[in-house]
This record gives sequence, C-alpha cells and structure tokens, in this order.
Amino acid sequence: MFKRAIILSAAVLALLAHSAFAAGSITNPVSVNLGSPINSVDWAGIPNYSNLVVGTDDGYVRVLLFTSTGVNAVASADVTNACNTTRWHPSLNFIAAGVEGVSPGSLRLYQFTAPTTLSSVTNLWFGKAVRAVSWRPNRSPWTRRRRST
Repeated sequence: MFKRAIILSAAVLALLAHSAFAAGSITNPVSVNLGSPINSVDWAGIPNYSNLVVGTDDGYVRVLLFTSTGVNAVASADVTNACNTTRWHPSLNFIAAGVEGVSPGSLRLYQFTAPTTLSSVTNLWFGKAVRAVSWRPNRSPWTRRRRST
C-alpha cells in the first residue's frame, strides 16, 4: 500500500512516499522550499491528482502537486498576512483559509479547479485572526437524524 508522510521543517516541505512504516522502507523523498514558515498543510483526494494546500507565514495559500519525482506549486493566492490554517472542502472543489486578522477578510474561501486554477469566492471579516477552520460533512443541513425511542 502506498502511503504519504509530511515533514515540516521551517520553510521546507518534505514529502516521503513509502510502502510501510517499518524502518528502512522510505523511498522517493521529495521536498520543496517555500521560503517561509509553513503554518498549515491539508491533503486533497482529487482523483488522478495528489494535491496539498499549504498556508504560509508570508501570507500565501499555495496548492502543490505531489508526484514521485517532485513537488510543484500549481496555484497560489496572496492573503496579505500570515495564513494560519487551510482545509479542503469534502467536495474537493473549495478551500477555506484562516488568516491573521486583516481586512478585507480573516476567513477566505477559494475554488480550486484542477489542475491549476485557484479563484477567490468570498472573504469574511471577523475583526480578529482565524486560527482554525473546519468543514461540515456533506449532508443536507435540513435533515436531522431521528432517535429511536
């Protein structure tokens, strides 16, 4: 089984592809230097792509494509201040980014269209930094689970 590990070290994102967690089984290490401390990483399960979204301290949301030969930035957005957190939506089309408190928005929403398009959808201003984001699982907000009595 093919697994992936992420190692963050200052501004370097290192990805290790390996077949098992046993000692000596790590193969094909690849890395990329983003030039700024990494605050957040989230994997996407886009079919036929191995994408990551990364939030960096220098104020960028970056979408990276991970392959067995390297890591390449395929899209980015300037969010002005430090990007504290990033999360892919379960549909894989949207990315939420929590930003250090700055107008016009401390919560940024983007649409990602594979393989290389990252478009701003909206900005929400809370007056303070957003340090964590999470998506509600795909389920209609109007349905409730009924308990049996």
